[in-house]
Amino acid sequence: HTCACFSLYLKTDDLGLTKRIIYNFARGARIFKEYMLYEDWGVVMCYSHPSFLPNLMNKLDKIEEIKEKEMYHIRSNPPTKYWARKYVDLKYFDVDNQTLEYPYQVYEEKIKEALEKGGSSRVQAADNAAVT
Repeated sequence: HTCACFSLYLKTDDLGLTKRIIYNFARGARIFKEYMLYEDWGVVMCYSHPSFLPNLMNKLDKIEEIKEKEMYHIRSNPPTKYWARKYVDLKYFDVDNQTLEYPYQVYEEKIKEALEKGGSSRVQAADNAAVT
């Protein structure tokens, strides 16, 4: 069986209520979930059996206190080795513009310097392999 992976975003007029809803979301169900607050939105990331999804939005519609909700089905995930236990470096996050901009020109200069100094052992090994 394949799992359904989705993220759910919801908002109420009361942040305490939002916390309770995301904490209790799918309580007692066979589901893996992670939940968090993002500003005034409650966010729930879930892995569940596909049969869990069909009536989800209808059930959430019955909770009058939920003023806004969005659900996104995640169709594929990269292999775990690329994202597990790795965190986004927010040193370059611009809060005012809500953008994350890396100074690629700085990285480019560092790479050029490394190559001019003889490069890494990988680069040297690849050069040696090409010569022999």
